[in-house]
Order: sequence, then C-alpha cells, then structure tokens
Amino acid sequence: MSDRSEYRKAVKKRWREEGKCPNCGTRPPAPKRSLCEVCLETSRRYTQKRRREDPNAFREGYRRRKAEGQCTNCGVPKTEDELRFSACSRCRKVERQRALKIKAEVVDMYGGSCACCGESNIVFLTIDHVNNDGAKRRRLGEPGGGLLYKKLRRQKTLDPTLQVLCWNCNMGKRMMGGCPHQDNSFVEEALGAGKWERRKVG
Repeated sequence: MSDRSEYRKAVKKRWREEGKCPNCGTRPPAPKRSLCEVCLETSRRYTQKRRREDPNAFREGYRRRKAEGQCTNCGVPKTEDELRFSACSRCRKVERQRALKIKAEVVDMYGGSCACCGESNIVFLTIDHVNNDGAKRRRLGEPGGGLLYKKLRRQKTLDPTLQVLCWNCNMGKRMMGGCPHQDNSFVEEALGAGKWERRKVG
C-alpha cells in the first residue's frame, strides 16, 4: 500500500475521532450515519448518474459474482454452507441487523408498542394499515416490507392511516375484521355453535 493511501486512512481516522465526516472533514456526520448530509447527497447523485449511464452495470456485477461462487454483496468467496445463498453469512447478518434497526426507528415513530395489546418487543411488531387497504395500496405502487419501512423513515410526518400492531393482533384483525382482544364474539359464536345444518337447495 502506498504512503498516500496510508496518509489518507490516518486522516480519515483522525476526523472520525474528532466527530467529523471522514469524507470531507468539515461537517459532523448525519444522525446515525458515518458521512455528513452533503457527502451522502453527493454519493447518492453519483450512484444515480452511474445507473443512468449504464443501467446493466450493477446487474452484470451481481451475475458475475454469483456465477463465480462469490458473495453478491462483498465479493468474498462463499463457503460450502453458503452456496445456497446469494450473500455470505456476514453480509446476511449485517443486512438483517440493518433492516431491524430501520424497523425499530419507524416503530418508535408510531408509538413503539402494539396499539391493541401493548406488546413492545420489536421482533413481534409490524406496521398495520388501519383501513385494511394494504394490498390495494401495494397494487397502486406503494412499497411493502422493508421498502415501506425505509419510505416511512424518510417521511417527515406520520401517516394517520398506519399504526403499530403485533403479529397476533394484526392476524386477528385480518382474519376476523377486528382484533379478538376488542371483539371476540365471532370466535365465541363459532366455537359455541352446535351441529351446522346445511342449507337445502331448491
């Protein structure tokens, strides 16, 4: 490694220790990011420019690394146990942790616990569409899953049509039209009914 590279690494390390952006050394990093807002925006614009100039460049790199048995994210050769995955175990772990942190930020924005039963463990929580129109909104182009959490984190205002529910309350609401914690009459009627009589046709 050249003396210039060693010098740049030392400078970046010093800037980090001083609480500055390691890229420019003039501004503090953005919240929960290593670079400042200006450097992040510059990086985003550069990536968008590269994608416009050569839309297939990223796909070709992905396919080449996959064909060569490398991690499609970092390019490190995969072990025998990792061959059935596109990414290595380290990259998959980092991605799961990153997704969980983003989800936790969004859940905290929307109250931090289930709006029905009060469950607060982030693993059990999810974003629920109050009007049960999630599928319809996804057909109209609204993202789902991890992309929805990223979109909500970027927004400055809360969406009143969304709330936090745990998986139990969310599934109960989906199956019964409302969470059984609030109204369990449908289940009680079904379980308490006697022999079901078939309607006679004609």
